[in-house]
Amino acid sequence: MKGEKLPRKEKFSEWYNELLLRAEIVDVRYPTKGLCVWYPFGFAIRQRIYSILRSLLDIDHQEVLFPLLIPENEFMKESEHIKGFEEEVYWVTKGGSNSLDMPLALRPTSET
Repeated sequence: MKGEKLPRKEKFSEWYNELLLRAEIVDVRYPTKGLCVWYPFGFAIRQRIYSILRSLLDIDHQEVLFPLLIPENEFMKESEHIKGFEEEVYWVTKGGSNSLDMPLALRPTSET
């Protein structure tokens, strides 16, 4: 891996993922799509960016935190907003070994 050339930029996704891996920022090879492992250097970059954003947002800004899981009927009210990635939403259908009465969507974005 080290010493080898990066994939061509025309294959941007491959190039970008390989760059993140070689720079030891993020490892996107985690077996669950959309989840990755942050290396210490990458996490430090992330924290630095977050602190810069925090200083900008602390002025006349109030935060809210929405639940991570959204009942299916509520999630579908946002059908226009979720177009394009509804096929990639993770659904929780069981609590332990018991099926839930209503599936719960794992909130796909911070603003959903």
